[in-house]
Amino acid sequence: MVIKALDHWTKMLDDIEKQLAKAYKAGYEQSSIFGFHEWSNNGAMGYAIMAMEQLGYERVEIKRVIKGLYRVFDKTTIEQARNHYNTSDY
Repeated sequence: MVIKALDHWTKMLDDIEKQLAKAYKAGYEQSSIFGFHEWSNNGAMGYAIMAMEQLGYERVEIKRVIKGLYRVFDKTTIEQARNHYNTSDY
């Protein structure tokens, strides 16, 4: 039972990370097209929420991820996040 729950959370977090990477890339590419690099944490969270809603995640799961994003935004620069994405498997 515990292993099954752990597998569920691991898959969920992998799915979320993939969607966040796609959202980041889409936002970055869009800003490049317009010749500016305006970043918004709220915009990134909006992308994450929309992706999770489209994937059918529950409200409680979405809230948990958004709280996690607040912590990451507070401790990570845009450059660090970009480097993490560029060196990840996603």
